[in-house]
Order: sequence, then structure tokens, then C-alpha cells
Amino acid sequence: MEAIVENAIEKGYATSKSEVIRMALLKLDKELSLSEESAYLALSKEAMKKVWDNPEDEKASKFYLRGKK
Repeated sequence: MEAIVENAIEKGYATSKSEVIRMALLKLDKELSLSEESAYLALSKEAMKKVWDNPEDEKASKFYLRGKK
């Protein structure tokens, strides 16, 4: 694990060990929805996806697909 931390600093992804740890914790939170904020963001993204991917709403679907090109 120490090598991962050192490589992250050497490659310029972070400037300190504590920054690498902060980045890792944020990624873990994003992937596992451990905090209330990340859980809320995951739910809101899923809700928006359902709205934009609704084939019955042609206007929304066209707008969404235009942004994906």
C-alpha cells in the first residue's frame, strides 16, 4: 500500500500522503455510498436517469441523447 501512495505522489495525482488517503476515502464513499451525501447523490442520479431515459417523453429523450454524442 505504501508503494501505491508513493506512486500517486510521484505521478502528480496528489501532493501528500494525507491527500492520497483523502482521495481514496472519497472514491470509496462514492462507490459504496457510505455517507448520507453520497447516498443522496446516487439516488438523485438514478432518478434523473429514469426521467431522461423515458422513451415516452420524446423531448427529454432527445435532449439527453444529444448530450451523449
